[in-house]
Amino acid sequence: MARAELQSRTILVTRPAGQAAGFCRRITEAGGEAIRFPVIEIRPVTLSEQQIQLLKSWQGFDLAVFVSANAVKYAMNHIDTSVPAPAIAAVGAKTALALSESGFQVDLVPEAGFNSEALLALPELQSLSGKKILILKGEGGRDLLTQTLSQRGAEVVELALYVRGLPKVRSEEIEQMGRQGEIHLVTVTSIESLSNLQKIFGVKGHKWLKQAVLLAGSQRIADRARSEGFREILVATDPSDESMFDAVLQWNEEYKADSHE
Repeated sequence: MARAELQSRTILVTRPAGQAAGFCRRITEAGGEAIRFPVIEIRPVTLSEQQIQLLKSWQGFDLAVFVSANAVKYAMNHIDTSVPAPAIAAVGAKTALALSESGFQVDLVPEAGFNSEALLALPELQSLSGKKILILKGEGGRDLLTQTLSQRGAEVVELALYVRGLPKVRSEEIEQMGRQGEIHLVTVTSIESLSNLQKIFGVKGHKWLKQAVLLAGSQRIADRARSEGFREILVATDPSDESMFDAVLQWNEEYKADSHE
């Protein structure tokens, strides 16, 4: 029998289409309604022959850093598994799991935090003089890893394997539900998700959106949301399915208490 903690709660899930299933399942198993509304579309980058060769000969690096599960997914199209792999680092647990499922041993992963700052805090990455490091990532995004590792003495090469874009979605029904108060919680797990969410609804939809309760996957996302006019913001420990769902349950308990349900 399904649990009923989230009975009558409707939650907007903005994760990319291929990454929302686990979070949505947790919501529905707890009696809530999860509305899948992907605000980021992820597409592979067409690599040059030189870039493909870089991946095929990655054993020439001392360390390969994967910044996301998507980086793992698209790198696997080109990596030659018959050659020895360098040491491997993952930004978070989800990325580490994707690497393990692809048959690779993960040597470095933060125990908590699941972001660049947490990875950079590991003692193994403090002194890197003479080390060659390959960062496998998406196009654009933060350059904190590259800058910091370079400052610590490493020779760093970045390789963008995918691009994040704005998907074509129909927002009219969601906007109507939002205006009518039928969406109880909006979830976002990246700065780009927050930005795209606002682009999709435009100026016309900002009023209901910024009055909605927003669950952010990090303090960094929450700070950006606050600076952009969101009023009621909750913060999960990290953007993983587990932490986001724990934050949903905590919000629901507080919601019930405030409503005297």
